[in-house]
Amino acid sequence: MMSYFNLKINSTVVRITYYSSLINTILFLINLAVDAILMVKIIIAVIAGLMNVILLITAFFNTLINYKYYEENISTLLIIIINLTIGIIYLYI
Repeated sequence: MMSYFNLKINSTVVRITYYSSLINTILFLINLAVDAILMVKIIIAVIAGLMNVILLITAFFNTLINYKYYEENISTLLIIIINLTIGIIYLYI
């Protein structure tokens, strides 16, 4: 999948988003198994949300700067938005 991204910033953003999603999923499963306090879930969601918003802003400005690679940039933005949505769903479960 990483061979699809020609721009280094897009591949970096997608890689960070992938690891963020992986960590969120692992923490979500641990939270389900242990039935942790709601505050832990909220702190995890806030940290992941802030990181994903920063990545979204970075990818958006990259889309404006490198408009020739619009397909790659749109794919990067969609991956980040999907990760944000998954994080919000994890918060409400």
